[in-house]
Amino acid sequence: TSVIKEEEDKEPIRTTMGIIGEKISYQLKSGLSIDDDLLTSVIIEYLKTLEDCEGWLLLNYPLTINQAFTIELALTGKYLPINDYATEKNEEVQESQDQFVEQRKSKLLSCPISDKDSALFKTYFSFFYKSKRK
Repeated sequence: TSVIKEEEDKEPIRTTMGIIGEKISYQLKSGLSIDDDLLTSVIIEYLKTLEDCEGWLLLNYPLTINQAFTIELALTGKYLPINDYATEKNEEVQESQDQFVEQRKSKLLSCPISDKDSALFKTYFSFFYKSKRK
């Protein structure tokens, strides 16, 4: 019986996912939306649980440029270099002028497209639309 009592006296083990779940629950109960850092934490913790997996794909994520920054930082440990001029002015930057063209190539999946001449996906994202409120 002393073994059972010792186990009853112990604090419950708090897992990382449980702590994240508490934070999400608090934000939702408070009427707040889940912030990007917390959402990224959920994704990263889920990816850690995958076993015998040769790869994975995130569909419909990231949805915002901030989500792109946080997921890239979490996965690679590096900040995503985005040319502010291109995102603010909605103008494309020519690759020859872009000093970050090599840094924007994914380090996670070096060549997801088998067609080397494809014009698709010259950056991490195929398209990002920034809307402004009137």
